[in-house]
Amino acid sequence: MSSTAMVSEITYGGFHFSEPEWLWLLAAVPLLWMLYSLFYKGGPVKDDRLKTFADPHLLPHLLEGSEGGAKKNSVWRSLMIWSLVWFCGVLAMAGPRWDYTEIEAFRPANALVVLLDLSRSMDVSDIKPSRLARARQEIEDISKLSQGLNIGLVAFANIAHLITPLTDDKVTLERLLPSIKTDLVYTRGSRLSPALHMARKMLENQKGEERHILVLSDGGYEEPDGPIYRAIREITDNGMKVHVLALGTEQGGPVPDGSGGYVRSYSGQVVSRIDTGRLKRIASDGQGVYRTASFNDEDTLAILGQIDINADESEDTRKLLRFWEERFYVFLFPCLLLLLPLFRRGVAFPALVIISLSLVSPAQAQDWRDLFLTKEQKGRQALEQKHYDEAEQIFEDEPYRRGVVEYKAGKYDEAEKSFEQVNRPEVSQDAKYNQGNAQLMSGKLKEAIESYEKVLKDNPQHKDAQHNRDIAKKMLEHQQQQQDQQQQQDQQQQQDQQQQQDQQQQQDQQQQQDQQQQQDQQQQQ
Repeated sequence: MSSTAMVSEITYGGFHFSEPEWLWLLAAVPLLWMLYSLFYKGGPVKDDRLKTFADPHLLPHLLEGSEGGAKKNSVWRSLMIWSLVWFCGVLAMAGPRWDYTEIEAFRPANALVVLLDLSRSMDVSDIKPSRLARARQEIEDISKLSQGLNIGLVAFANIAHLITPLTDDKVTLERLLPSIKTDLVYTRGSRLSPALHMARKMLENQKGEERHILVLSDGGYEEPDGPIYRAIREITDNGMKVHVLALGTEQGGPVPDGSGGYVRSYSGQVVSRIDTGRLKRIASDGQGVYRTASFNDEDTLAILGQIDINADESEDTRKLLRFWEERFYVFLFPCLLLLLPLFRRGVAFPALVIISLSLVSPAQAQDWRDLFLTKEQKGRQALEQKHYDEAEQIFEDEPYRRGVVEYKAGKYDEAEKSFEQVNRPEVSQDAKYNQGNAQLMSGKLKEAIESYEKVLKDNPQHKDAQHNRDIAKKMLEHQQQQQDQQQQQDQQQQQDQQQQQDQQQQQDQQQQQDQQQQQDQQQQQ
């Protein structure tokens, strides 16, 4: 994935501190002066015996603690100097900054919406193990081979269903794929045009030049060609392309009915065959490419070759990054000047060491550019670079951001706990929604549904929560069906075993009876 950057402009103004928590240390200055005024008191000499060593009018200038003495003036000056040093040092440590340079950074804008056919004919096994299983594998291959691509997934039968919006979160997409089956949709049939309209609307919000739609289907649509080609014309008029990855064979195969048998019509068993002509025309009218699904990567690479995942970034995809001019040295130089008179007393060196360490240590520990980044910027940078452990440490004290990092890293159980700890009202709804996502990804379907229900209770119009809740419910139903089927199979297996045992017992009894009869006959003879 290519990336470029250039300096846009330098802007003046915007004074602020990058680490304002240091400013709390300024409270030590008035506290020190208050203690000085309360406890340091000079006064006249009480001991008359000292007068034998010097004239009385000279004692105030010679003795410590004497009113008007030189020592008191020295203490006052030292206190003033150290107060100014402290004041300037704290301001320097707080990271004063003003004036900034804006840099244009770019993001890849390429986007692909995958339209997955979930009609019943996708369960046909003319390609092994089935058309749908092959389609899921193709989507996973695309996900793994296109790191610079935002991918969205729409499943369709009679109507279109959004599975995942356009995102670069490939982990979530790949985790959802195994649960996508034809029984995920309740309304039977197969219409492509609603899915095409949904994909177009999704891509209209993407301002990049590379916007593509990929249809994975066998072409057996139960609608006229007119609505399909009108939808494709609207797509191409908006600068988008439609590609086709065909699934199935010319020989075809029977369509499973979901209960162990096959779909039948008045004329007999229904056989589904790939509609090559229709699918090729869809790709042709969509200005895209047509490929038949295969077991190697050639089909996937051919499609991705048309989706230039390394395309140059357009003007609309630029992002301005602001780098502030650090001005700590403005307050550091006065510190050094104030400390110069103290060199001959041997007290300036430790102070200079402390100041130098505070400045040198960050430069040695991090890349020089990190000096210009705040804590939040460093965390986001680590997250974008997929340095999840580093980002997790940076956001250790921020449960919401830590949860986002853990979710991105695939630590869904940890992310669930982090989102549970969020107590900031402004992100509480997002935290509960993300907690549901983490629970969904870790297979805690009931808990995920409960989390989404809580979000919808506060915000009934939260479409993402509605969508994910419905998916979780369908996955839970499918899981329950699998458990019921497994339970029935176990019961049937137990019954079969019991029947076998009963039959074996009857055979043993019959054999014993036969042996007894033979013995009786031999005795009679």
